[in-house]
Amino acid sequence: MTVELVTEDSAVCADYAARNEERCLDFSGYKVPEHTQGAIERYINNRLYPGSFLGAVLSNDLKQAVTLADEENKEALVEIVYWFYNRAPRHCWGSVELFRNYLNSK
Repeated sequence: MTVELVTEDSAVCADYAARNEERCLDFSGYKVPEHTQGAIERYINNRLYPGSFLGAVLSNDLKQAVTLADEENKEALVEIVYWFYNRAPRHCWGSVELFRNYLNSK
């Protein structure tokens, strides 16, 4: 993803673009629904609550995750878990405590 900003201060724009480029998460090779990718990015980058389904995934509550998943996420649940296992920061998911601590840290 390339971020382009047009303002009078090109140095500020370049710095902003560079920082946001680093925050782009790589979902290539994983069949994670687009709307779920956005929620994951907002959670990891901005520590925003990702919704009940992803909250259950992040808390390692399979029963709740399956119960709350929409059809796309139900079909992609294994891929979503594989993505977190292989690509997400270890301290942001895996238990209720890790999930809550990550949300509450700034």
